[in-house]
Amino acid sequence: ADGFEVYISDRISELPVYSIREITLSTQLDSNKEVIKTYLNSDYVRTKTKIMVDALPNDTDLAIGTAKELIETVCKSILMGKNVAIPKEWDFPRLFKEMAKTVVSLDGVDIESPESAKKSILQIIGGMNTIVQGITELRNAYGSGHGKDADFKGLPSAYAQFIVSIASDIAVFVLSINGENTELVE
Repeated sequence: ADGFEVYISDRISELPVYSIREITLSTQLDSNKEVIKTYLNSDYVRTKTKIMVDALPNDTDLAIGTAKELIETVCKSILMGKNVAIPKEWDFPRLFKEMAKTVVSLDGVDIESPESAKKSILQIIGGMNTIVQGITELRNAYGSGHGKDADFKGLPSAYAQFIVSIASDIAVFVLSINGENTELVE
């Protein structure tokens, strides 16, 4: 009621460490970071998510580049976990599309009209693929990974925060529908 919450701030020996914080936009990013780590718990993912969130105020190109890397890591980890070969010629949107095909399954789920639901979910994921394409283009123009000239001017922090927020939401969504069986592929 006062705008604060108790949250898991870290893990030591797989046990949660709790802290208190004010609820803000970055609170949602921190929350997503913790959910992602429950599925892909490794030093690599912990480091990447920390870099991504910490870079937001002052290093927007690093935040945007790391956001793209996070979704790419999630996609590759899911596909490799399902023994799907990843051809080198796949670009990032194709990687996301192929990953989505493997995780959306309503087989054995007791719902009304499972085929209709699957079609609608795949349509939503198609929209996510458009977002992934936009993240790729922004990463190429404004993110890390490609050298910039000395006079480069990055995106304002609010836009980077938007991109990081969406990227982490997408990662959480696909990891959660894939389930507990995601193993990290570095």
